[in-house]
Amino acid sequence: MFSISLRGMLVWIAWAAIVLLSLMYASELWVALVAGLAMLMFFGALANSIAARGTRRAGAIVFCLTMAAYAWIVLNMPDNYGDTSFAVELNPIVGELMPGRLPTTRLLGYVYQVMDRGQRVSTNPSERFLLPPPSVESVPLETTPPPSAPTITYSENPPRAQFMIVGHLWWSLLLGCLTARYAQWIYVRGSREQESTESG
Repeated sequence: MFSISLRGMLVWIAWAAIVLLSLMYASELWVALVAGLAMLMFFGALANSIAARGTRRAGAIVFCLTMAAYAWIVLNMPDNYGDTSFAVELNPIVGELMPGRLPTTRLLGYVYQVMDRGQRVSTNPSERFLLPPPSVESVPLETTPPPSAPTITYSENPPRAQFMIVGHLWWSLLLGCLTARYAQWIYVRGSREQESTESG
């Protein structure tokens, strides 16, 4: 059904390495880079869906539709109260009140727990120490301590908001590529069946 060359395998390995690197060090720069790549691939596929023919056109159309559909689902998934005004799948605060529902969001949450290198930071330099990330049920809020007490905040590394955006961008590209490949296979199979029917 599907075949992959050595070159294709190396491309997928390089892609996986870049994905892991961008997630581990997620930042506004990585958001801009991955979003730029997604835009280039989307508009390139859009051009192919108009100008190309055959399997290339079929794959390009499905690629664009998949990316657009995934983006719409991520941005319009309702929360527990049916409200779609806030994109819960991109919400860096993933708790019991606003959980991500998509399996891709849940998987990103597990990956984040593994990659999180956050710290609880005190205004007293001698009290800086590493702790595991806060539980998903509760998110650390800034409080106003007594004047004599040091302020303790949680510094996320990588920032969860940028991590989720980068992760969903990669998911949209991956799903787009997989469905495009599947559409091309269906197109080729349908063409062969039609040729065999006409020749028979």
